[in-house]
Amino acid sequence: MTFYWLLFVFVVLWSGLIAVQELDVLGRAQALRCGTRFVLVLVLSLFAGLFSESGSVDYNNYVDMLDVDPPATAWEAVTLKDPFFLLMGLFLKGEDGNISLLVFLLAFVSLGIKFKIFSSVFGGSEYADIYGLAVIFLVGRFFLLHEFTQLRASLGIALVSLSIVYAMQNRPVAVVATAALAALTHLSILALLPAVLLVYRVDLKVKLYVTAFAVVAALAVVTLFDVERFSRLTPYLTGEYPVTNNTLFSVYFLFKVTLLAGLLLQWKSLPTAIRHAVVISAYGIFLTWLFLQNDVLSLRLGELTAVFDCLCFAYFFRRGLTLAPVYGYIAGVGIAVLFYFSSIHIVNPLSLGF
Repeated sequence: MTFYWLLFVFVVLWSGLIAVQELDVLGRAQALRCGTRFVLVLVLSLFAGLFSESGSVDYNNYVDMLDVDPPATAWEAVTLKDPFFLLMGLFLKGEDGNISLLVFLLAFVSLGIKFKIFSSVFGGSEYADIYGLAVIFLVGRFFLLHEFTQLRASLGIALVSLSIVYAMQNRPVAVVATAALAALTHLSILALLPAVLLVYRVDLKVKLYVTAFAVVAALAVVTLFDVERFSRLTPYLTGEYPVTNNTLFSVYFLFKVTLLAGLLLQWKSLPTAIRHAVVISAYGIFLTWLFLQNDVLSLRLGELTAVFDCLCFAYFFRRGLTLAPVYGYIAGVGIAVLFYFSSIHIVNPLSLGF
């Protein structure tokens, strides 16, 4: 697992450099800051693209999924399984079925969106010092799980998280466009759409109307569409999909609950964006609990709030603790190391031959 740890050390060092650059509130290092972030996203994406074939446990599953003929009509394209993802895959896969280019591009777009959210969610520089730690938490907990393994989920989570940020900014066209792309990338993203309503600044009555319409539309789809077309969902609904058993006493779940409780105690002093992040992360806890009897749904749906979980973690260790910033940063990195150690167990060992 040496190569995985070398990557993580690189991320920690590079994120530390980014954190130092963020302290340049006068903007003298804007070009350097953007370049540094670009290099980080590029290195992570190249790692995913180059090593996913040997390291990712889902690589061959995606190769098999894309071993189909391109759709002949627009209707066939629309009714494909996760059509946005599948059309990208059919366009980018190699003649021999290799999908390294697809993995690279998906990781690049997914990470680029997530890192952009980290840097723009506050709209200012006052809390910019949490950016580097948020990146470390994201890589430590979710990079190997999402960008390296669960490709569809990684892009879907990035897009729906961006939709939530647009909802904070009251940009309805952008909200609908990114949410639609997210749902067409991975169907599970629909479970996070209520979070978009939670943060959108409209009257509660409007939110209730929209929720009621969504419920009626979902019931209509279930009633009118051929259920056999969605037979691929059966393993998820029955809990037959092979995942580890989920429990409310897992280390990650308890850590997340404890940290969110700490932030709730500081609610009045939290900036608006972090309040939204806390609410969304709490919604993720609710999804985990709601589907606890179905391990696969409980785990998958709880991961949908990954971006906002990492924002909460970073804020807590950089601002929420009564420690000097350097000690809070070190403590946060220590927790991220534990997350990364756990996530390494879901991938295959890497080896290089020359």
